Amino acid sequence: MRTIGQQASLPSGENLKNSNKIVWLVVAFAVIAAVVIFGFKLAADRREAEFATSLKTGTNALESGNTSDAVLRLEKAVAINPEDDRAHLNLGLSYSAEGKTKEAKKEFEESIALNPNQPEVQFRLGVIYKSDNDLDKALVHIEKAKELNKNLYPADIMAANIYREMGKPDRAVSILNVLIKTKPFGMNLADVHVDLGLTYKAQGKNDLAKQQWEAALKIDQNNAQAKKLLGVK
Repeated sequence: MRTIGQQASLPSGENLKNSNKIVWLVVAFAVIAAVVIFGFKLAADRREAEFATSLKTGTNALESGNTSDAVLRLEKAVAINPEDDRAHLNLGLSYSAEGKTKEAKKEFEESIALNPNQPEVQFRLGVIYKSDNDLDKALVHIEKAKELNKNLYPADIMAANIYREMGKPDRAVSILNVLIKTKPFGMNLADVHVDLGLTYKAQGKNDLAKQQWEAALKIDQNNAQAKKLLGVK
């Protein structure tokens, strides 16, 4: 026979039943949580795969010249993952190829906000701001592009043109003379002589300007701008 103390230490049928319910509730909650987590992971994996496909096919379309298709695919990529600087960059390039400058500028700005260390994007933004006649912003982006890539000679040429338009031809002359001296690989030297001539003209140095345009024609006798400036047919 059990003593009264022993009887008190044993769980009643009702308490045992309640304990089992709690256990089953904990198990059920754990199962539901696992299913939910798995579902979220599965959805995330699908979105990641969908993003990768949209980015890849959109980039391929851009490279092949099918810019309208590229825009559609890359817009989808950006919608799926707005934190990817590559997607914004390639969408901006696609918009630019379509002549949609305003949309391109927005995507380039999004791209460098996520990753400012992109000389190509900085340069393209500088070109867009120059076309908008926002010379101060243009110069900021052009100089940043040059800082990121010392060999990006188009940034030097653009900076010189901006300084000339800002009424600072001395700065432009200095930049262009360095380019003529160093002759970066791939640069159109005749065009740089033309630009230097235009800069000298802005300084009122017409004789020096003429010399530069003549130098351009010696390098490229078909340089249309030099011929026009010299009045040569």
